[in-house]
Amino acid sequence: SYGVYIVHYPLIQLLVENGIFERSPWLGLAWTTAAVAAIAVLSWYFIESPWLGRGNATHRAPVPNAALAG
Repeated sequence: SYGVYIVHYPLIQLLVENGIFERSPWLGLAWTTAAVAAIAVLSWYFIESPWLGRGNATHRAPVPNAALAG
């Protein structure tokens, strides 16, 4: 999902600013992984997938029907 690419860096920076990685690097990794996965899933279902479906519907060439061709 493109959401992973978009979200991971800002989320890591937010956790670094709040000292999560200083207290426990493993906890920071766990928080980052869980949050990025959750946000990526939401991004896929509510943003990416609907837009991908919309693009396919508007750019498809019509398929001729053999029964109508005679």
